[in-house]
Amino acid sequence: MSSIYTLLINYGIFGIIIAGLIEAIFLPVPMEVVSVPIYLANPKEAFLFSCTLVVFSVFSSMINYEIAKKFGAIFLRKLEDLNAVQKVKGWYDHNAVVTLITSAVMPIPYEVYVATAGLCRVNRKRFFIGCLFSRMLRHLPQGILITFGGNEALTFVKNNMILVVGVIIMIALARWLIGKKVQK
Repeated sequence: MSSIYTLLINYGIFGIIIAGLIEAIFLPVPMEVVSVPIYLANPKEAFLFSCTLVVFSVFSSMINYEIAKKFGAIFLRKLEDLNAVQKVKGWYDHNAVVTLITSAVMPIPYEVYVATAGLCRVNRKRFFIGCLFSRMLRHLPQGILITFGGNEALTFVKNNMILVVGVIIMIALARWLIGKKVQK
């Protein structure tokens, strides 16, 4: 599996496009595993690359939505654990756009949100808006930081790795706690 990520990273913008196209359909690890190394290899273009990632991720979200809408019931019968799908369905019933926006920071994989939206036949316009804001919230900050922070941002990260790792752990913990709170 790591060779796939290495291949995507080596292809720069084309790796971003391919990764964006598979993100909403099947990507078993966070997109940052692919995108951040590409951004770091091309810091002047990182913001453009992150915008490209948003566009192709939203496009793949729309494709996955249609697949799930047409064929989702077939796959749903094969799942043993429907808890995540049922939780997301309940959130969609309450507010589809907010549900999609929060998917950027929730521990449930993004693909589950997208496929469940198709299964639930969430309004396409709301789905598109939610996906767009979700992917912008998830992907643009890294591109902005690397492009506009430049070497200073990279030097800060290298020199303050303990602080950066601490912040990442706090964000992961917050995501986990939010997920626990939403589950109740």
